[in-house]
Formats: sequence, structure tokens, C-alpha cells
Amino acid sequence: MPSADESTDAVYETTVGPDERASVCVAVAAAAASGRPVDELGPLYDVVDPDALDALVAHTGRTDAPGEQLVAFPYEGFEVQLRGDGRLRLEPGD
Repeated sequence: MPSADESTDAVYETTVGPDERASVCVAVAAAAASGRPVDELGPLYDVVDPDALDALVAHTGRTDAPGEQLVAFPYEGFEVQLRGDGRLRLEPGD
């Protein structure tokens, strides 16, 4: 998972670990990419169902076809892309 002092305006990529919640990783990655504390970000549930994100990665980790699923949504000025295999990518939004 990213650390909060890795701020950048470029594409930010990380991977959700097998014991991590995808929803938490999205928030931490957005904080790291924006250089803001997590508690200053808007609620993730305003843009996507956090439980659904967690389930996507948890379910895909138990199947033979990782990486086939993709969910994308805007969050805190980024276009977030989360793949079922845990790959997480944040690109600066418009």
C-alpha cells in the first residue's frame, strides 16, 4: 500500500495486497497521490460502494481469471481504475 508522502501529479499505481481492503487502499492511494491526509478526502461511498470494491478484489483473488474485471470511477480529482487482481491506478482527472 502507498505511503502518504509519495505525492505526484503523474499516474499513481499500486497493488491491493491479499489481506488489504480495496476501499481503504483507494483512499490511501488518493491521499498519497494528492499529498493530502486521508481524513481530508471526501467519503468514498459518495462515488462508489466500498463493499463492492472489496468484494471485487476478494472474489477475483479466489478465481482462475484475475485481472479480467475492471471498475473505474472519479474520486478526489483522479480517475481511479481498480482491477479484480488488485492492480490500482489513479490518473489525474480533467
